This record gives sequence, structure tokens and C-alpha cells, in this order.
Amino acid sequence: MPVDASPLDKHLAYECPDDGLGYNLNHSCLAHLEEHAHLLNGGQKWMLREINCKLHDLPKRFNRRGDPATGEHNQQYAETAGLILMSAWSDRFRFCRCGVLRMFEGRQVRFNCENLWFCPYCCHRRRLKLLDRFAHSFDAGRWSHLTVSYRQALSFVEPPGQLIEPYWDAVTTALRLMVKAGYLRGVYWAEELHLESFAAHMPVLPHLHALVDAEQFGELEQIVLEILIEEYRGRSWDYDLEDYVPDASVRVSLPLSIRCRPLVTQRDQHNVVGYLCKPLDLATPYLAGVEQCLRGERSFCELNQAKDDLLLGIETLFGAVRADKRSDRLNGRVRFAACGTLDGRSRRIFIGVRRAVRETRAHRRLTKLHLHEAQLNEQIAVGGTGAANDAADPGCECSTSACNLPPTDTASGSTQPTSASL
Repeated sequence: MPVDASPLDKHLAYECPDDGLGYNLNHSCLAHLEEHAHLLNGGQKWMLREINCKLHDLPKRFNRRGDPATGEHNQQYAETAGLILMSAWSDRFRFCRCGVLRMFEGRQVRFNCENLWFCPYCCHRRRLKLLDRFAHSFDAGRWSHLTVSYRQALSFVEPPGQLIEPYWDAVTTALRLMVKAGYLRGVYWAEELHLESFAAHMPVLPHLHALVDAEQFGELEQIVLEILIEEYRGRSWDYDLEDYVPDASVRVSLPLSIRCRPLVTQRDQHNVVGYLCKPLDLATPYLAGVEQCLRGERSFCELNQAKDDLLLGIETLFGAVRADKRSDRLNGRVRFAACGTLDGRSRRIFIGVRRAVRETRAHRRLTKLHLHEAQLNEQIAVGGTGAANDAADPGCECSTSACNLPPTDTASGSTQPTSASL
């Protein structure tokens, strides 16, 4: 486990309060922040130096700008890092230190922030773990890619938790019930949150992507899933009892959008497994807000205040990453979860690779060879081209940039990123 080196504690203690001058800057542009470094406090200057060092020393890890030829998306790490370092988010130091080598007890250790909502590198590490778990299991199940979304956005302003969480809980509860009833054999899902813009009401769209193991997912299964989601009744906090109690008013009120497509090749399954892990996109809506500021439609101060309000709401909703555990649990909320045959902790048959086997170097090398073989087979099937084109998933009501849905191979519909990028 990466160890948080003690010399960095002085930077946490050195942080001074923001005097508000930085609110007039473009937080997504690191060059602009360096030009106006006199407006930054000590902690912000230190984080800016750390980010620039990572972009220079580790470009393949933190400075990928995307490749249209392979369908690789621009991870926009520099823009996201600028937004976070100029915020009041409590985990901004952990985010900026992610991937940095430090000396600890006479040896070098690499610190990882383990934040699976914003950090592209930690999402990539989780992606590799999922591939180690499921890349060899294509013949053991019948796979599908399920997307459950909504046709309208929600406001993130007040109060964020009570508005957004039921729309995730309704879907995850319905999927667990379908596994228990035998409609599905197993499900592995990832909760997603798309921010449409930094407008006053801050519209967001909670949705979910899942890898499904089922004999079939047809019209009957879709109807059952819709009924279970619509019949979901949540819970609310009782201040007198100091506990959650059932509340019939907590329910899903937005129209559903469900799409499920079968995965017919190993490459399809590998790419969907890899696609489940992607960070929340803050840079795209912020850059759209920058364009509005340049046109004089709003001020940078207003835009940056909206960005800080969003990060504060996310921290209130999910909490801060626990520094003592390698986990994606944020204040009790688990972004990635599984049930049935895809849950390694289940008492039922698990069709993936157990942890004791997959956490070995030999298995990691075998996974790389397996992914490479699947990629070669796919290239042979399409005549050795392996070309890809951008296409949005019609089952998700958000736009292509909203969900950052992966491109689709013209022959098989397989999603990117490719195994070669791993």
C-alpha cells in the first residue's frame, strides 16, 4: 500500500486562506495560473509545481491527449487538476500528489490518491484490476452491456444527496432483486454522474453502466427492471431517531432510458470492462463556461464559485477518500459493486478469477497476452484495419460528450479504449 510520506505534512499546515483574488482566473489553464502565481497561496503554488512535474515526467500517465486513430479519449488531466488545486476540496492535496515518488524509510514509494471519481490514473488502475478479474471469463458466461439512464437532468444545488442518491439506489436495488429472482445470473455496475453545465441550477444526470451475465436480456427483463425501479421507495434521515427510516416520498420520478446490447466477442467484453472505470468530467462543462466568460456572458468569479459549490456538494454527498484504506468507499457510497456470479465475495459460483490468483505477476502477464490475442483476432476479423469511429450509446439520453461513451468498431461494435493503450 502506498505510504503518505511525512515531509508533505508541512504543506498541509502551510496552507493559507484564499483571499479571493484567484477567483478571477481561468482555473483550467495551468499556464494562466503560473502567469498569475502571485495571486496563489503557498499550498496552491506547491500543488501547481507537483502537477507540472507529473505532466513533464510522466506524460503517458497524466498527459494523454487522445488519439482519434485508436479512439482514445482526451483525459484532460491538466484541466481537471487546475480546477481541483484552486478549490477548497479537502482531498486536493492527495489528488495532486497521486503518482509522485517519495522516499520513505530508505525506499521509494508511489503515492496513489485512490479517488475513483476524479483521478484518471486511479481509474486506470481499477480498470486493470477488473481486466485481471474478468478478461479470461468470456466463455464462462453470456455477456451484455447495460446502460440505465434518465431522460431529464436533476439540479445539484440543494440538497444534493437527497435528490441524486435515490436514482442510483433504485437501479442497484432492482438489479439485486433480479439476480435474486433468477432473471440475471450476475451484474457488475459502475455509478456515473454527468455534469451538463455550471449553470445556476447545475444540472446533473445520474446513470449507471453495468456488465451483465444472463442467459438473455430481452423485452421481458427490461420490463421487469422498469417496474422494479418505478416501484422503488427510499429512505430519509430522521433527526429524532438519528437513523434512516422508510420514506414513500423518496422515489424515482424521471422517465427511464434503458439500453442493453449483447457482447458477441471477447474484445467487446474486454473493452466494456475497461470502460466501466472513467472519472467524472469536470473540464468539458468548465471550458464551455470559459467560452461564455470570454464572450462577456458571465464572469470568471461566478464560474469559479459555481465550480467550488459543485465540489463542496460532491464532498458533502460522497465524503472524502479514506486515507487509511485502498477503497472507493466515499462516506458509505460505493461506486463499483457486484452481485451474483460476478461478485467475488458471493457464496454462489464466481466466474471471474479469484483474488489469490489474479494478484500475481504471472497472471498479469497472462492477462496482457490474452488482451493482445483478442485484439489481433479482432483486427483479422475486420481485415487488419481495426478502425474506429465515434458513436454514442443510443440507450443513454445524455450526449456523447456527456457520458464520454467509447467509440464503436465498425465491424463488431466493440468499445474503446483498446487493450494496446493499457
